[in-house]
Amino acid sequence: MAPKNVEIVRGIYERWAGGELPWSGGALEAYDPDVEYAMPHPGLIAHGRDELVRLWRRYLGTWDTYRIELDEIRAVWDDQILVFASEYVRGKGAGVETESHHGAVWTLKNGRVVRVQSYSDRQDAVEAVGLGRD
Repeated sequence: MAPKNVEIVRGIYERWAGGELPWSGGALEAYDPDVEYAMPHPGLIAHGRDELVRLWRRYLGTWDTYRIELDEIRAVWDDQILVFASEYVRGKGAGVETESHHGAVWTLKNGRVVRVQSYSDRQDAVEAVGLGRD
C-alpha cells in the first residue's frame, strides 16, 4: 500500500504546484470526509473537508502569489508518508516575499488522506514518524 499512498500524496502536490487550487478537481476527493489537517503556520486546524477548504482559502487569501514545490517524499510506514516541501509567497499589501521549507506527515487509510500534520521545522516531521534525528 505504501507506493500507492506515495503516489496519492505526490499527485496532490503536483496538481497544486501546477496551479490547481488544492480543493479543485479530484484533489479534494483524495481526502477522507473526516480528514484532520493541521498547519503550524499560522496555526490553522481543520476537521473535515468543508473546514479544510475554508482553511486553504483563508491561507491562500493572504498571498498575492503562492508557489509550492515538492522537495522529497517517502513512505515511512504503510500508512504514513513523510514530505518535505518549499513554499514561495508574496504577501498582499506590502508585497513582502518569503519562503519556507517545511515537513509534513500524511496519514492515509483505504487510499484516502485521513490526517495531515505540517511542521515548520522539517526535523520535527522526521521525529514525529519515529525516525529520530535525521
